[in-house]
Amino acid sequence: MIFFLFFWNQRIDSCNSQWEKIWENSNLYVERLKGSEIVLNGLEVMNKFVSCLETQLISKNKQYDPEALCKVHDDLIDMQSNIQIQQDAVDQLAEEVSVVRQLVIRSRNSVNTTIRKHPDVDRLDAEIKAVLTRLDYIRAQVVEW
Repeated sequence: MIFFLFFWNQRIDSCNSQWEKIWENSNLYVERLKGSEIVLNGLEVMNKFVSCLETQLISKNKQYDPEALCKVHDDLIDMQSNIQIQQDAVDQLAEEVSVVRQLVIRSRNSVNTTIRKHPDVDRLDAEIKAVLTRLDYIRAQVVEW
């Protein structure tokens, strides 16, 4: 009878430890999904913002009429101001993608240690870098004008 209770306690302990492991992994996946959602939403917003700036920049004609030049100058100052305001969002996006990468590495390592590459996160990182490159190009164009 004592042996049976000992065996039963071992099974319960094993079951509890498995449950705790599953619970930890579940929480890790939830964090990863939340982080991914934040990054994807931020990327979408930043893409729209940069596209809007590109459209504004393309629509500017190099006119030599003093009145038109004053308007273009004011618009460029507004663009610089908007870029400056969005700088916190840009920095946050870059920070969040590194957090997501760490969460992906942790969650995938808990499932399978042979997975070393993360092409989905690499693609997301590349998309963010592309948007930031476009934003840097816009900054240079605004200064050049």
